[in-house]
Amino acid sequence: MVDQLEKIIGQPHAVNQLKELIKNKRIPHALLFSGPSGIGKFFSAIHFIKATTKIEHDKRISNFEEPFVKYIIPLPRGKDEKPEHSAIERLTEKQIEDLKNQLELKKTNLYHKVFIEGANNIKISSIREIKKFLSLEYSDVTYRFIVIEDAHLMNKEAQNALLKSLEEPPDGVIFILITPYEERLFPTIISRCWRIKFNSLSADLVSKILIEYFNKSTDLAKKVSLFSSGSVQKALELIENDMQSLVESTIQFLRFSLAGWFNSAYSELKNATDDFDRNKVKEMFNLINIWLVDAQKNKLSVNNYYYEEHKETFERFNKNFPKAEIIKISSEIEKAIQLMDKNILLNVIILNLILKLRSISIWK
Repeated sequence: MVDQLEKIIGQPHAVNQLKELIKNKRIPHALLFSGPSGIGKFFSAIHFIKATTKIEHDKRISNFEEPFVKYIIPLPRGKDEKPEHSAIERLTEKQIEDLKNQLELKKTNLYHKVFIEGANNIKISSIREIKKFLSLEYSDVTYRFIVIEDAHLMNKEAQNALLKSLEEPPDGVIFILITPYEERLFPTIISRCWRIKFNSLSADLVSKILIEYFNKSTDLAKKVSLFSSGSVQKALELIENDMQSLVESTIQFLRFSLAGWFNSAYSELKNATDDFDRNKVKEMFNLINIWLVDAQKNKLSVNNYYYEEHKETFERFNKNFPKAEIIKISSEIEKAIQLMDKNILLNVIILNLILKLRSISIWK
């Protein structure tokens, strides 16, 4: 069943590690799949589970059925929910329906990102349910898997509860923790896991997944994959947010900022991001950074641009600002993106970036 691992896309290092664990029959009781969002960590987890299990159980694994798979994800808090309630006991009918629909989409497409409104953390009640799962015995099942997606969304109480289950799990029970932010997990949890690192995908592989799993057109998939930073999830967000429009707005924002037209730059960003939706602002900041990569390529006489249709913009930029420290500007944008995760006022971050871009004029 190791051939199941051959279905994993673009992760040769992770696949080799998983193959060795199966080959040597030394599968650890806990694994940590870490790496950027949207690169196939959950896809890999399911195929790893299938690789360790009899083929006749494939369908049940694909449906995330217990006892083969216990799938734990962030869930919204129910009305008047108390610690003694189960994870879904106090959810509304609509929330339950949304959950069912999202799980069906996930079963159909393992790359699908489950989204349920208000699901901001993994509840301690979900973690406590693991104890019941561990107490059950299934003599005819070689391995049982507990898959925790977005494991970094466990609060301290939930992580402490998980630690108790990780300390002495029954034979044949394997935890798979999936996260793009392993640094948010307790060091004591990380130390109990076999760590497997997943990497960003190539643009070609992102394009392939968009075409095969999300039925996107070849032209759109190829174009958006260049701006995806190797993440299927980011590519899908760009498509949802009308990437072409965002690209055009990015160019306009840069023009206004470099010219010192502060109000115009501010308004362009506001309109393009639906009154400064943080995720959309991040996308535009990332697109600005990608434009700067192209400007640097142009400066070094390197072709193969991301903004192929707008290459005249960075040609003019390098002509007008030959002494511009592009790498320094890019670093400032990275800092701005990080500040957005720290609840610093968005207006302050945006205005500061416009001023930084305007200051390029002194590098003539």
